[in-house]
Amino acid sequence: MKKATYAAALLLFMISAVSTEAQYCAPDQPPGPPIAVELLDDTSFDWDCPSWVYAGYATRISSDPRYVRLNGSGHVQQTIGVGGPYSGPLSLDIDVSNSGGTASGTERLRIEILDQWGALVETVDMLSATSTDGHYNYSLYNYDNMQIVVRIRYTQATNPSGTVFNVENVALWAPL
Repeated sequence: MKKATYAAALLLFMISAVSTEAQYCAPDQPPGPPIAVELLDDTSFDWDCPSWVYAGYATRISSDPRYVRLNGSGHVQQTIGVGGPYSGPLSLDIDVSNSGGTASGTERLRIEILDQWGALVETVDMLSATSTDGHYNYSLYNYDNMQIVVRIRYTQATNPSGTVFNVENVALWAPL
């Protein structure tokens, strides 16, 4: 009987742990009546969500506030299936800061959309060491019923100056 009770308690603990993690690794939704739907999981990098894939010099920083640091060639990306049809184009919001670079630095932070096979479909923007810190908003093509990859990629060129880009939030909204 003790083994059965122990097994049941362990199973209940495992279920609650899984359901808690799944709860946080999901799209955020704005308060109030729904006017748009968030398509990305864990937009503020609050949780170690497996939906985000890190490569090269892309690191999730878990201090407060949480963010992704890109300080060398690398990227962070998430693959999503865009449902639809939606009533208009997608809206991409990103909060970025940079430090350590100089005006002569050639590092770039590229915000890109790829297709399901990894081919570049759209370069949304390309930020540099002299780009203003803050919130950027972009209106994207309507990718209804497609699988896409949202990628934020750090690239170095011929004259790097040590620029560090910090991505604090990435949200992809579809209007209802």
